[in-house]
Amino acid sequence: MKISNLKILSKLWLAFATVMLVILLNSLLSLREMSEMNRAGRDLGENWLPSVQALSQLETLVVEHRVRELAHIAAQTPAAIQEQDQKIADQRHKIAETQNKYESLISSPEEKALYERFQRSWNSYIRATDKVVDLSRQSLKDEARALQLGESLNLYYEARKILSEDITLNNQGARQAAITLDTSYHEARLTIFGALVT
Repeated sequence: MKISNLKILSKLWLAFATVMLVILLNSLLSLREMSEMNRAGRDLGENWLPSVQALSQLETLVVEHRVRELAHIAAQTPAAIQEQDQKIADQRHKIAETQNKYESLISSPEEKALYERFQRSWNSYIRATDKVVDLSRQSLKDEARALQLGESLNLYYEARKILSEDITLNNQGARQAAITLDTSYHEARLTIFGALVT
């Protein structure tokens, strides 16, 4: 059956149905792209950026912990030593809170493996720091300084290096989510523009 043999009303219905089908397909494609944009935007805002923020905060707290350790060695009076003991305890509490916050944001096996490496390194560093602080409390400042600049320093660098790797991983995830968001936006624009042209 040829279209030219159809009655005018049938031709109008066929044209109308064709236009509606094109609109429906365009709408479905646009909705798919918008869903992808939404997913990438949520991933960026609820996972990658909060992870980078938490890890950056954790890194700052780790550096401050190292400063507290140095201040403990420099403290000479029992009151100053006790003050530094409290500051170290407070710093460890802040670190634990930040770790708990970050742990809920871990989203991949690679990220989890990096964080587990950091925890092992950090725990080793804390054990070394406890030795340093114990020597400092006993007024064995030279021994404390030697340990602090030896084993403790190496463990500190290792923990910081792993944190840096984790920050890099999360920055890469954020960049990928932003690329996905941008790509989906442009594909949705092309889809809408294509429908307007047809």
